[in-house]
Amino acid sequence: ACTDDADVLPADKPTGETSSLRITMHIPEYQIAPQTRATSYENLLNDISLLVFDQNGLFLQRVAGYNLNSLEDGSLNGYGTFSADVPAETRIIHYIANYENWASFDERVALHKDERELVPSLITSNLVFWGRSTVAAAAATDNVTLFRNQAKITVESNASNFTVTGYGFANFSAQGTISSFNSSEANPFVILENKPTLAAGESPTADQNEAEGVMSAKNR
Repeated sequence: ACTDDADVLPADKPTGETSSLRITMHIPEYQIAPQTRATSYENLLNDISLLVFDQNGLFLQRVAGYNLNSLEDGSLNGYGTFSADVPAETRIIHYIANYENWASFDERVALHKDERELVPSLITSNLVFWGRSTVAAAAATDNVTLFRNQAKITVESNASNFTVTGYGFANFSAQGTISSFNSSEANPFVILENKPTLAAGESPTADQNEAEGVMSAKNR
């Protein structure tokens, strides 16, 4: 006997159907002393993209967010909303804001790559925001917390006879991954304290030049 398999699709083959998502985002303030204050650029989202994966964590496509509304409250926490149209097969989403290297991202090469291979390969030297969430089938809303890929360093002096005019770094990296990734963890995208998001094979920079040592906010 013959059966008609015309409507049977492989699990990793998109049907072409999309779902509209309304996303609410939250960006926590840096974990720093209460007397220090962040500046507004630390929560500014210029654009946001979604890397969407199926239930097996295999890449489907990159989706651009739209109607982005990025705000900041009195405690310098970022928040806002935006929308995106994602494939119906979407079950895992990596949200990435302000990433500057999309021009070199090839979706055809990335297709069906595992999230554990694809996301840690994205490298930047800029301040980028990232978050991960899972969604149910036919979900209409999502909530995501976005984390910065850089730490904030603040130098203060309370000495009356001492003035800080500049500072520098040693043994630091000039670039890193957009997300946390710890392969030894059951959830490799968990954020661990004192665990930097270093790019694979990245060699630390020995020191800074004079221009970088001026007394201004630095995020590394």
